[in-house]
Amino acid sequence: MRTRVQTVLLSSLLASLACHHEGEFGYLKFDLDPLVDPLIELHSGDQILFGSRICPQIVMAESEWIEDRAQFRGCFSETVTGPGWLDADGCLRFEGIGEVKSKFIWALTPSACGERAERLSFAIVDSTAHMQLGFDEWQLRALALAQDAGFGLQVEGLPPGGEAADLLEPDDTARRVFANQIDVPLMRMSNAKGTVYWTAPEVKLRGIGAGIATLASEHLAPGELAVRLAPGASGHIRATLPSGDTLNSPPLIAATIHDAASLDLLHVDTHLFADVRDAAGHRLHAAPIEWSVTEGALAITPGSLRNHARTREYASVDTRCQPPPDHPQHRQAIVRAQLGELEDTVVVEWHATPRTPTRPFVPNEDCSFAPPQPAPSSPCTCTTTPISPTPLLIFLALPLLLLLPLPPRRQNPN
Repeated sequence: MRTRVQTVLLSSLLASLACHHEGEFGYLKFDLDPLVDPLIELHSGDQILFGSRICPQIVMAESEWIEDRAQFRGCFSETVTGPGWLDADGCLRFEGIGEVKSKFIWALTPSACGERAERLSFAIVDSTAHMQLGFDEWQLRALALAQDAGFGLQVEGLPPGGEAADLLEPDDTARRVFANQIDVPLMRMSNAKGTVYWTAPEVKLRGIGAGIATLASEHLAPGELAVRLAPGASGHIRATLPSGDTLNSPPLIAATIHDAASLDLLHVDTHLFADVRDAAGHRLHAAPIEWSVTEGALAITPGSLRNHARTREYASVDTRCQPPPDHPQHRQAIVRAQLGELEDTVVVEWHATPRTPTRPFVPNEDCSFAPPQPAPSSPCTCTTTPISPTPLLIFLALPLLLLLPLPPRRQNPN
């Protein structure tokens, strides 16, 4: 058993980490849909791929949430300078129109309800020279970000002296994936200057190599690709850019259950992560973890294409399995992650609050309950079956029978 942790039932960790991108002057914050990837904080002046299309929404002004985003955006007059334009849908198009400069500036000047000017600028990257396509471990970056003091969370289950950042592998690391399992890598582009942002669906992603299948899913986020590797398969992911150029990712390599040498169960907020490694310390992705509750009751929802956790080495937990108590009560459950002969456990603790009269109790449909404990055994440890008296009497009487005289033999008459 690795550790004892205190669970705080907050909203989804990943949702809480989603970024709103701040304007250059600090007045407005934006959603930049469908930017890849939203967990990286884009700053005004950062790089963006030629051919991308961003449809921004104003979500905050001076830390005040904007309810009617379209109406508030209408309070500004908008201008664009540089190689691109603002299309009829209010989206920014990063494409050359005869300009030489690569800097694109979107400026907003208040004309009605807005109070201050704001702008975003981008450096357009229009060449594949020195660009790389890598794997972005966004789920693990979310765990690392959770350790920020502002969130008040802590990653539990790390080895002594370890940090959440140690879980991250460089973008150019080969990705080892358990064969016949669905993996969902998020792709990242970069060059010598850093991250190159891009948008979907302008960039096409597909698996390349024998035994690498690509799966379609409506639940995927921009920049994600669902793949399944056959045993022994190897290859890579290819990105086709708007210019027609292509980039190849580091290798995809199929792994087997025999490659797994260690399993560490980590916990933060309402999320679990089973860190599976091979003997050389390489992380193995899409581990087919078997999740169970060995004590108490807890809802465990393994990752799948239908939820944000994506793959089975991740899971979310929920304590809504037993009715609320009449008085505040301390409760706990033990969760086990198992892969073949490897396993690790964690104790999840929480404070159950009394029932709310106006809100009926509805258990989570993914609840798991620990198997019942065997009844205490009897003090008697004797396992001998009583002997039937009839065979015993026969056995004891046998010597006496042998001592009795035999009856005289009948003589045959002549």
